[in-house]
Amino acid sequence: GTNGVPSIIIDAAKSMRYGGLSEIECLRMLTINPAKSLGIAHRVGSIEVGKDADLVLWDGHPLSVYSKVQMTMIEGEVFFQRRDKFKVDGMKSPRSLNLPVNQKRSPLPIPANQKAYLVQGAKIVRVSKPTITGDVLIQGEKIVAIGQGLKPNGAFVINGKGLSVYPGFFD
Repeated sequence: GTNGVPSIIIDAAKSMRYGGLSEIECLRMLTINPAKSLGIAHRVGSIEVGKDADLVLWDGHPLSVYSKVQMTMIEGEVFFQRRDKFKVDGMKSPRSLNLPVNQKRSPLPIPANQKAYLVQGAKIVRVSKPTITGDVLIQGEKIVAIGQGLKPNGAFVINGKGLSVYPGFFD
């Protein structure tokens, strides 16, 4: 990879920039298409009600080497949270791609092992359906609701404003 970015993501970005593929086509190369190839698209690869809660929250476009993963959930469990131990998030970096990068961060840390999470106000790139701004409710290992104005009903609320939710990537 380049700058810690896996080469598969770089290849997808090149397909968008130089190959004429759309953003969604490139994201499908990394999410739903591999899930279909592996025969597990009924469980993962897109953000849909009933699928496993394998999600990645980014602070910008995932095909930009300047975007950072803020949080990764696997089957509804917080697997990774970004922490800026070395204070690199505030450093300036050249932006050679015209892809959006948001410098606002969601409040972290998020407690692990909650029974339910509600990501509110995020850009939700579902891959299989149109992108929306709204909420994703996760209970246990599954996505149980996607929409706007969802009620927490005891779920831990994650402020998704300025972040984008994508299905987990396959490498």
